[in-house]
Amino acid sequence: MTPQADITSKTTPNLKTAASSPSKTSPAPSVQYKAANGKVITVAMAEQDDGNMGIFRECFAMVTMGIIMSWYYIVVILSLLCLVGICIFPAWRAVAATVFMLMWSAALLPLDYQGWDAFCNSFIFRLWRDYFHYEYVLEEMIDPNKRYLFAEMPHGIFPWGEVISISITKQLFPGSRVGSIGASVIFLLPGLRHFFAWIGCRPASPENIKKIFEDGQDCAVTVGGVAEMFLVGGDKERLYLKKHKGFVREAMKNGADLVPVFCFGNSKLFNVVGESSRVSMGLMKRLSRRIKASVLISYGRLFLPIPIRHPLLFVVGKPLPVVHKAEPTKEEIAATHALFCEKVEELYYKYRPEWETRPLSIE
Repeated sequence: MTPQADITSKTTPNLKTAASSPSKTSPAPSVQYKAANGKVITVAMAEQDDGNMGIFRECFAMVTMGIIMSWYYIVVILSLLCLVGICIFPAWRAVAATVFMLMWSAALLPLDYQGWDAFCNSFIFRLWRDYFHYEYVLEEMIDPNKRYLFAEMPHGIFPWGEVISISITKQLFPGSRVGSIGASVIFLLPGLRHFFAWIGCRPASPENIKKIFEDGQDCAVTVGGVAEMFLVGGDKERLYLKKHKGFVREAMKNGADLVPVFCFGNSKLFNVVGESSRVSMGLMKRLSRRIKASVLISYGRLFLPIPIRHPLLFVVGKPLPVVHKAEPTKEEIAATHALFCEKVEELYYKYRPEWETRPLSIE
């Protein structure tokens, strides 16, 4: 069953109540995605949306997400085993060499960053949305004749909320396409690079942001990046935003309005060893910057790399018009960035669900 968007004139239910429990008012299996204009946008989901997934569906969701979360380690371990087989076990040398070459040759295959609609509309995304009781709030419909840069936050250990939103935006924004930007390191790994290409994600660079807009798409950027992985946990929802102004510059240069996007619950999906210690987190952050890859020991459900089953509320705020010019000044960028931070704070406290009691800290 392919999800279909249907806008009806129902009155918007209470957001805090809806955030903690999926809607059960529709006769068909669905979750209601609310717009601020009083209408309800209903997008068909998986076979059940009442939180009772069934053991098989829940386990399948856990396994698939766990594979994605641990794929880096799978590739590293498999590569080491192949090298051991090549160097130490002559009887297995040919098999090990073949597996090693096939695996890493996949990292050289060209990618189509336009996204794979059949994959994004598939049952796997409906399954993941069910797992997280996923809800999507759209404050204002997007104008397909304009350009937008969706500035998404928080990153968390892994931006599951942002990844899953790809399957919804294709339904809510007919006539528009949204490309995204991800850490360049993930595009070095066979398998994982293909997954992100299938959802329309490109390596992070100003050139790729420009390419997305030139292809007639809007652009989504998780602005906190790897640095925000070190801000999870604690008694605050922490964003690494004050020093990140590049996305504002790119929006101004490419003639795109800025859209604040917040995914409540995204920073609650994993625990990090040492997350309560600023010293240990600071050391891991400096090491990560030096090797250009995150160095964190995180765990989720059952102490495995499986995200905790926690509600996700994905809120797309109203677009913020910005000055469009090829070479914006530092002062113009700083002024727009300051206004954007204010809009993020407003969005956070306006839609914060009952289960999110932490104050917001923009750092």
